[in-house]
Amino acid sequence: IYLEKKTCKKFKLILSSSDIVSKLYKKAFQNKNLKITGFPRDDVLFDKNLAFRDYKKILNLKNYKRIILYARTFRDNQTKSPFDKEFFKKLNKRLEAENSILLVKKHTNDKDLIVPKLSNIKDVTQFVDDIQELLTITDTLITDYSGVAFDFSLLYKPTIFFIYDYNEYIKKCRNMTMDFLKEMPGPFINTENELLNYLFSVDK
Repeated sequence: IYLEKKTCKKFKLILSSSDIVSKLYKKAFQNKNLKITGFPRDDVLFDKNLAFRDYKKILNLKNYKRIILYARTFRDNQTKSPFDKEFFKKLNKRLEAENSILLVKKHTNDKDLIVPKLSNIKDVTQFVDDIQELLTITDTLITDYSGVAFDFSLLYKPTIFFIYDYNEYIKKCRNMTMDFLKEMPGPFINTENELLNYLFSVDK
């Protein structure tokens, strides 16, 4: 930690997206050289020509009515699994019925989430390097405590916060930098059944 802080102090400039983020960064990086510019990684959300890859073409997704992305944050310690096998089967049937697909993009260090091979559910982790490029073709995002929600919010598309392990996450993994349930917009979904029902009632 000491070496990390010492290294961060040497950064000539740290980019931030807002006053709130700047306060967090100053504390985290021990560095006051910040400038609010927005994050360069989000430029592709406003100009698809900046993308290096067309994942709709690469992953053969052009014929689907809706593309849903599940991207959860990394857990320092394993918590309970978000989905069981029966849920995946039920979800897959609903996806088939409305000609939609669920893409799963795991965190680089996520070794716990197991995604079965089903017709309309696809683990794209090994195919996708930059999740920002994946966001450009996503219609609905399912996430939890991940910062990807902030990036996706710039597109004004539906985000569902599936916080099935909220209390366990805080106890076993890490604290929040905000009052998550008060400051994030929601909706907050706690169970698989709630997620299934809400997912197919949300505006598409």
